Amino acid sequence: MQYDSYTALNVVGADSGVAVLTLYANWKTNVTFDASGGTLTGGITNAEKSIAGQSRGTIPYSVNQTAATGLIGSKDGYNFLEWNTRSDGMGTSITDYGIITGPVTFYAIYYQTDFYPDENLQTFRAPYTGWYSLQCWGGSGSDVINEGQSGWGLGGHGGYVSGQLHLNKGDILYVNVGWGGTAYKNNELRPGHWLTISGTGGDAADIRTNTSLYSRIMVAGGGGSGAAFGPLSCAGGYAGGLTAGGGAKLIYGTNFDTFAPSGATQTSGGRGSNNGRTVYGSFGYGWSDMAGDGWYGGSYSQTTDIWFSASGGSSYVSGFPGCETSVTGIVLTNPQLLSGQDTMVSPDNITEVGHSGNAHARILCISQD
Repeated sequence: MQYDSYTALNVVGADSGVAVLTLYANWKTNVTFDASGGTLTGGITNAEKSIAGQSRGTIPYSVNQTAATGLIGSKDGYNFLEWNTRSDGMGTSITDYGIITGPVTFYAIYYQTDFYPDENLQTFRAPYTGWYSLQCWGGSGSDVINEGQSGWGLGGHGGYVSGQLHLNKGDILYVNVGWGGTAYKNNELRPGHWLTISGTGGDAADIRTNTSLYSRIMVAGGGGSGAAFGPLSCAGGYAGGLTAGGGAKLIYGTNFDTFAPSGATQTSGGRGSNNGRTVYGSFGYGWSDMAGDGWYGGSYSQTTDIWFSASGGSSYVSGFPGCETSVTGIVLTNPQLLSGQDTMVSPDNITEVGHSGNAHARILCISQD
């Protein structure tokens, strides 16, 4: 039994009539858990539960007690990996620490699961050997309108792709995530002055094995920008799918020869026209800022008196029917490919028709070997 006060000892002695009572020292020391920018969650003992919800907390442990805890760290966009004596994960794991002999701090170690827009490639390093779920959402194109006029020219919505891949611990993937087009409202419309406006296309999200575009193993295409001309407006092309949606035409004037831009496919960029010259989106990028990026990018058409919305970029998953196998030789299992006009689940777990907003990527370990 344990006694923590003289009063308790006196009561025991008086009640039992024991003349000699042998007591053993129970030494305590402090063990601190630091959530490393996250929040402490879970816990089994009352002491652990008392610090849940905090970013850092300390619990008294008996000296020579084995290091263990029911607490974990929680951090948005990351999965908890382990407790470690160093914040960079290069110390000793709590599972290997052994017995507690003095004060110690354990830091929550995570691996990144969610990737947000960034101008640079981001790096994922597999924390375990096992199977991983890979997901990408493409960005949507800009919604545009002339102030005081009726109807938005809505941007095309982004696509969604997913698949599963086996990785060894330490394997590296590169993640490219861009932005969605920003809604644009023209506030300078003058009476009798019909101004043409269009925004920007949605960026793609992709996962690749190195820094080259040709090493991409999945791509979620972006949607094309909408367009507005005075009170007229039209929607941008949605992202692929195997083939993306085309742009639409806003007619004003007498030049009807220029064609609306077509959506990107698995083998070519969207086809558009620039004052009579045929132009195409390229591998990875739209022909102009108005078009959506993707496996192949979309396009845009323009003349002096006809205006258009832009087309979307195509998506790609190595292993999906209709998509060629990646030059890396990697084939994803359980591939899925949805266009910007299909129903999907957003990164925030909300049902949507095509992805709206910025591009996004997620890599999550679903089973360990």
